[in-house]
Amino acid sequence: MGRARWALGILIVLLVAALYVAAQADTDYDTSRLLYDSGDTAYTRALAIAPDGGLLAIGSSGGDTLLIDVAAGTESQRLPAQDGGITSVAFSPDSRYVLSSAVPLAAEGSTSLTLWDTQEQSVVWQLVDVVVATAAAFSPDGVFIVTAGATTRGFGAQMRETRSGRLLREFTGHTAIVWSVAFSPDGRYLLTGSEDARRGEDNSARLWDAASGLLIRRFDHEAGVRSVAFAPDGAHIVTGDALGVVRLWETESGAETQRYDGHSNLISGLAFSPDGRSLLTGSWDLSARLWDAASGAETRLLRGDWVTAVAYAPDGSYVVASFGDGSVRLWTLTDLG
Repeated sequence: MGRARWALGILIVLLVAALYVAAQADTDYDTSRLLYDSGDTAYTRALAIAPDGGLLAIGSSGGDTLLIDVAAGTESQRLPAQDGGITSVAFSPDSRYVLSSAVPLAAEGSTSLTLWDTQEQSVVWQLVDVVVATAAAFSPDGVFIVTAGATTRGFGAQMRETRSGRLLREFTGHTAIVWSVAFSPDGRYLLTGSEDARRGEDNSARLWDAASGLLIRRFDHEAGVRSVAFAPDGAHIVTGDALGVVRLWETESGAETQRYDGHSNLISGLAFSPDGRSLLTGSWDLSARLWDAASGAETRLLRGDWVTAVAYAPDGSYVVASFGDGSVRLWTLTDLG
């Protein structure tokens, strides 16, 4: 009996390996440009493109944050390593500063939030064991930063002064872990997304008044909301959940106006083109997809490994996606046709 179980175990391992190899072979990597490859050591968990388009920030599961020169495809800077995995990276509106958050993989590690000056190539400040952040963003004017995850009073978001890291305001009301956060383009609103995998009571996105911290509106999903984003004009928001459902909503009324059907697993990233006409989505279903934002029609399928993050170029000329196989890849839209 023991030998039979051992043989069955080996068979299962070989089958899984075969399926993985088959999935790897069925990709659109040949139409992309490789920007970074971590190999087998770690994978990229977070991406951000500088507003001036010069640098790409990469946050890895190994605790490293790298800045890649997009044009050259080479490493430009490396931030001091943080405990655990990097959960988010974000650029300030002037492209000078990078914010990175990390959550330890083990109980003995430390959570951290680091602000990095790309010009001085030095740490401006670092908060250790002060905030648990799964996502982070700068306000449009760069004066504030916001982190999502946990607060001093439970789950939610925190707003801090960029210059000092000083806590200014908390956004509380979520009853489950908050995975995503975004500022509206005019800085008036904050958008958060949470997942209640155990009870299902708070699978929602929530719209907040950024100045007061008051809740304005709630957008409910059947599964946890893992990704959120504002359209460039601020008139719409988009939400993606753990089952692959992507929805477009009117910001002011809360009405759902569109769905993007095609993904079959967790939505790990959302990004609009600068003109708002195109939407980029990334999923654990081994694909990133481009959509016509207004009609909901899929315009391009980019196959690869499971997608961990996506980003749209500030000038709209290319898109970037990171994958579970450790690679970060760039697709030029004119080459895709």
